[in-house]
Amino acid sequence: MTKIGKLIRKLRRESGLSQEELAFQIGARQSAVSHWENGAHEPNTQNLLAMAKPLGVEPMRLIDAIAKKRI
Repeated sequence: MTKIGKLIRKLRRESGLSQEELAFQIGARQSAVSHWENGAHEPNTQNLLAMAKPLGVEPMRLIDAIAKKRI
């Protein structure tokens, strides 16, 4: 699991959302959320920005989780 995947899963659970609920709120598929959480894929910037509100965080927290991995 990647840093961003762990963070998404942690924040989603803290927010009381299922993968399906988060996916619906951001206009994605449940399988995409699963792939992000398991490290199979990384969400794009648009999805990161969309996830921030339902997860209750500032967008930069999610963006930084990906950016720090690439440095």
